[in-house]
Amino acid sequence: MLRVWRAVRSWGRGRVVVAAWCVLGLAAAGFVVAAGTGYRAPLSGLRKAGHWVFDTAAGAAFHIDGPTKNLDAKIGGFPGANHLPGFTIQGSSKGYVVHGRTIDVFDTPTLSVNTSIPMTVDEQPVGLEVNGGPYLVYRATGTAVRLDVPPLVIQLGGPVADPVATEDGTVWLRRTDSGALCHIAPGASGIACAGTVPDGHTGVLAVISGHASFVDATDATVRPVGPDGLGAAKALGTAVPAGATLGNADVDGRLPIVDKGRPQLLLADVKSGGAPVTVPLAAGDYGQVAVGEGTVAVVNATTGEVLTFDAKGNPKAKLPVPGGAKGVQITKGQDQRLYVDTANGTHTLVVDHDGSVTAVPIGGSQLPQANPTPSTPAAPPATQPATTKTAPPPTTTKKAAPGAPGAVNARPGNGQAQLSWGAAAANGDAVQAYTVAWRGDDGSTGTLDVPGNRLTTDLTGLRNGVSYTVTVTARNGVGTGPAATSAPFKPSSEVPGAPGGVKASAAAADGSVAVSWDAANGQGHTITRYDVTATGSDGSTAPAGTATGTTTTVTGLTLGVTYQFTVTATNDLGTTGPASAASGGATPFKAAAAPGGVKAAVRDGGATLSWNAPNLNGGTLEHYVVTATGQPDREVTAGPVSFDGLSNGTAYTFTVKAVTKGKEGGGTRDGATGTASGTPGRTGTADVTGVSLSGDRQATVNLNVNLYNSGAGTCQLVFNGALRWSGGCAGSVVVGGLSYSTSYDVYAQVVNAYGTGPAGAHGSVRSNDAPPPATISVSKGGRYSGAACTSSSCAYLTVTLANFAANTKYSIICTSGGPAGGSGDYYQYDVTTNGSGASTSSTCFYGYPGQQVWAHVVSGPTSNTLTW
Repeated sequence: MLRVWRAVRSWGRGRVVVAAWCVLGLAAAGFVVAAGTGYRAPLSGLRKAGHWVFDTAAGAAFHIDGPTKNLDAKIGGFPGANHLPGFTIQGSSKGYVVHGRTIDVFDTPTLSVNTSIPMTVDEQPVGLEVNGGPYLVYRATGTAVRLDVPPLVIQLGGPVADPVATEDGTVWLRRTDSGALCHIAPGASGIACAGTVPDGHTGVLAVISGHASFVDATDATVRPVGPDGLGAAKALGTAVPAGATLGNADVDGRLPIVDKGRPQLLLADVKSGGAPVTVPLAAGDYGQVAVGEGTVAVVNATTGEVLTFDAKGNPKAKLPVPGGAKGVQITKGQDQRLYVDTANGTHTLVVDHDGSVTAVPIGGSQLPQANPTPSTPAAPPATQPATTKTAPPPTTTKKAAPGAPGAVNARPGNGQAQLSWGAAAANGDAVQAYTVAWRGDDGSTGTLDVPGNRLTTDLTGLRNGVSYTVTVTARNGVGTGPAATSAPFKPSSEVPGAPGGVKASAAAADGSVAVSWDAANGQGHTITRYDVTATGSDGSTAPAGTATGTTTTVTGLTLGVTYQFTVTATNDLGTTGPASAASGGATPFKAAAAPGGVKAAVRDGGATLSWNAPNLNGGTLEHYVVTATGQPDREVTAGPVSFDGLSNGTAYTFTVKAVTKGKEGGGTRDGATGTASGTPGRTGTADVTGVSLSGDRQATVNLNVNLYNSGAGTCQLVFNGALRWSGGCAGSVVVGGLSYSTSYDVYAQVVNAYGTGPAGAHGSVRSNDAPPPATISVSKGGRYSGAACTSSSCAYLTVTLANFAANTKYSIICTSGGPAGGSGDYYQYDVTTNGSGASTSSTCFYGYPGQQVWAHVVSGPTSNTLTW
């Protein structure tokens, strides 16, 4: 079959072309767009907490679950001709693999390849995963494509720079030929343009505090961009080095700028225009910088490494890119993580919100991992110090029927038998039930079903002296697995009595439970062993150990689940008596994990400590113990905790740990410690105590600066609302370059690690008036009486200088010309001005009437002209 859509229409300022697309069947094109293969877990639309990546070697797309770094879905069946390197981009229910001029489309709910879209644009596009998208932007050809079936192609009217998108789905673009600022609104079929970048200015579009902005590299400013064009400029706080790479978003008010010449990372303060954070970088070629939630990532193409930093410039992780960094594609997922795909899709580096980096091997031979049922309760998420780590490759296959249960043990008793077996492998789908079937040598049979979380059961109604065999099979949503069979056994009336006084305690706080009981009555036979069974509050049952004495320690239990224990005795005939009465409940637990996300928010003379609740590992919280250097310990039941009376400028270490006890009481146990550090302080102040004119358009500002023991600060002087000077704080600062005849209001601010301080006391000054212009004038002087000229027209030319620099030598040239002829520049001499910048001289003389005569200062003004 062949289906083709074509449409052309006008829309606003742009021309919209819906490109032709085709779905080609076997008869039309010689290949089949096949359904995908692999893991088939139900998917409801877009997997937002993750990222799709196309593995070229496997010819398949894999989905990475962002939080766990597991591969949880795979789609095969892509046309073989398209196994070229490509990048993936995802929408609400479809994903797209872009290989050159072909875009393969797959459905995320059904995990199947849908169709292919041919593109005529021969250019590598930029992808944007946004609400209402996704989009591809072909910058050089000025084309945007909103991906769908069919796609919408929007002509932008000319080439554009790198685009950005805001959270509402608006795509912002800057035309590189005209400087026009344009946008594609959510759901719109064309572009709208309003405002332009100033002529000759360069920069980038970036999302600052959630809003589109133009970062002007020419004048180091940031301007908001809206439907009405550019807004007011705000200082960036740092010059943009030539050839620098600028990020397209801020991280906590800091815009990353990679100065490739130094090299160094600058984190510009786009909130208040304060001094940037400067982070030296190792030598290398830094061609890419990306921003995730709370994290900046840069790629060193020379060393092939990804480096991450937080908003304060603290290094968080460094990890080599498998195979090198050439051609890596960085995508910011809708979960705000960064995904760094290698050129051939064999590995993805996942940059988490805490800056940690995980290398996830994709690999065609690795099948996606199902979502297993954890054997222990999932710990609440905790933000630990960022580490560099590698995700283990997935090891499970797609869903299948369960495996065979483990060894089946039967302990015969009086007309009954106690059965236990090992758990069957789930094979991608949880075990729902176990079927127990028995057969006696007298021809009797029977079956019963046991819930999937129980690994024991009792068979009753058996006949003593009859030999029985039991088989156990496991069942899940896919089917029933193979059977496991017990050894033959015979019930007998010669059984021991039930043990008594069973007690259980989890006081060791190491995840184990100590179980004890009274010896059973052997009824004339020797007790050879005791078997312990655990029954959990979650409904599970399992063998919990065997002992020859009357005590045992049970390990491997699920923390936080309350267990009761029963004990049976087996005699030297191999028969087992009835189970004891159940013990009281015991809940295994361990010391709590360290609290995560420990942060010390410092302030003037104090700090506030906060943290995330840790995994209590089955215990119950008694309290937290919180400490700070030199302060008494505190016991609290929750955070945050405020510390006051601390010394500014002093570094403090803060710790927090959880203290727990078992659910049944007993002693307490200290958990692992979470740590943070901080130095209290505050913003500084600077008062202007006086401003005086100290030179031509120059003022001296006197300051009273207080840094409050909060570290070094940078002083800023603001004249009439504009930053005029910035530098080290001092008692007086000279500021030049003022305008003539202007009154200035002057105030100062201090910028330090705690922010920008308030404006202090103001001062004022008026700059000097502009001096009058330097002039030269000529007049006819006294008669010249020398032998060289005897006519009545012979006279000196008097040359007068005014308003020149005082006591300075100048060169003067006398000139003649005009209708009566002349000699042009015919004489040059030097004069020196007096203390008032004036001079009068009569050196040149003229003897021919009718000439035009004048004088001029070398590199200076020209006088009036006289007719001699």
